[in-house]
Amino acid sequence: MLNKVNGRAYPRYEFSNASPDIHNLFTRACDLMGVEWRPRSLRVLSVARRSSVRLLDEFIGPKR
Repeated sequence: MLNKVNGRAYPRYEFSNASPDIHNLFTRACDLMGVEWRPRSLRVLSVARRSSVRLLDEFIGPKR
């Protein structure tokens, strides 16, 4: 997904799941890796900071 800021598009990751346990696993893994995440809604977590997106790209491969 792309995050648009001031007319420019930047890549971002979104993680969606209804289970609080799964959210906890995801956020703990992000915290251990140094990936900054933010809640977007009750079910959606977002990773949008450029450095954090880069870390996820290196770990799981870039988004297509």
